Amino acid sequence: MALATLPDQRSAARGALSPEDRLCLLLARGGLEPHLREEAAGLLASPLKWDRVLEQVRVHEVYPLVYRSLQEWGFAGVPKDFRRELASLFQMNALRNELLAAELAALLRALAAAGIPTISLKGIYLAELLYGDRSLRVCADLDLLVPPSRLAEAFALLRARGYQAAFPRWVLTERMMRNSIETTL
Repeated sequence: MALATLPDQRSAARGALSPEDRLCLLLARGGLEPHLREEAAGLLASPLKWDRVLEQVRVHEVYPLVYRSLQEWGFAGVPKDFRRELASLFQMNALRNELLAAELAALLRALAAAGIPTISLKGIYLAELLYGDRSLRVCADLDLLVPPSRLAEAFALLRARGYQAAFPRWVLTERMMRNSIETTL
């Protein structure tokens, strides 16, 4: 019986979204089924509060995905000011991600040369894995996983490369290495 009410609940939830929010959700998905493409096209053809759309894509950091979808559609129905702002956000993100990718590669090489096993997590790596394009995910840092037994060594290597700890050096103790899963540099 619960299954019979599920579509109605989805419809109610969908109806609770503003047209701007619904458009953001659709465009962030990409690769839409025909009925969802129709819905998105209808939303693009309707009067929208574009400042609200911009706010939402920024807050939820989906502007690269939304930009890609709108680009694929030729920016149909998109005001020039919004398109210009979105393009600027997309380009800044793409540049930042290229710089992060270069730094990630350099760090992974340095850690490998020191014999420290390292796994890249989230961020740039995830964007490449999911989208095949590192510019489609907003990234602000690099996440590396190293064995706790090699943390002090990795920490020293990163400091030698110019990274500074977000905490005093004395915090890096054996206890922290055993119990903490994250260290900010």
